[in-house]
Amino acid sequence: MSDQSGSFIKLRSHLFIEAILIIALTVYMVLAKSHVVGADFAFTAVGAALMAFVTYWTLSTVRDGIEVLAQRARANHL
Repeated sequence: MSDQSGSFIKLRSHLFIEAILIIALTVYMVLAKSHVVGADFAFTAVGAALMAFVTYWTLSTVRDGIEVLAQRARANHL
């Protein structure tokens, strides 16, 4: 049972960080509206890195969510 609650707490923290990352990406996109892609290399590189990190974190969060669902399904089945 404690393993299930630990996984759920981990999922909640991942979801919280996910929300912060999506807000940061939204702010970047709003700021990027006035920039031409590639004109400012540092700005473009930061955006690319942020998008890559958000994608990685989203996939990691989805994996954790599937793990929590699988644990709950296994617990309910037994």
